[in-house]
Amino acid sequence: MVFFQPLAAFFRLGRSARAGAAIAVCLALPGCGFSIPIKPLARDEVVTGSITPVDVETRLTPGLTEEDWRRASNAMSVALDPLGNGERAGWDNPETGHSGAFRSAGLPFVRAGEVCRSWVADVKTRIITRRQEGTSCRAPGEDWRIASNQQVADAR
Repeated sequence: MVFFQPLAAFFRLGRSARAGAAIAVCLALPGCGFSIPIKPLARDEVVTGSITPVDVETRLTPGLTEEDWRRASNAMSVALDPLGNGERAGWDNPETGHSGAFRSAGLPFVRAGEVCRSWVADVKTRIITRRQEGTSCRAPGEDWRIASNQQVADAR
């Protein structure tokens, strides 16, 4: 009986009020059937600014772990700091036995609104020792990221 109470109240309305209510329902219901595309307010990936995402292209040498890259990235930041002295900055990971060092190979320059700097890195894993040359760039307020990277020498 509770179900029929609102229906009974509807029929107690006058003819014009019922017609107005029916028209309002008919106009409101189609709005549920379509959506307006809204451009996302944020990018898809979550960027915290604390750790640079690691892509295959940014890795110095195959076989480095995420922790190796975190340590290498910190050393790269120290070596490439435009306010620093440009000295060699080393890193090592006792858990994997991997190690390496970065050294700046030139003065900082600006490219596409980012500060960039060339570098030379020596990376040693359990399997291989490799010398790499590359360029890293940093947008204001962000971490350094490897923009280009190439192997120069390989020694076993």
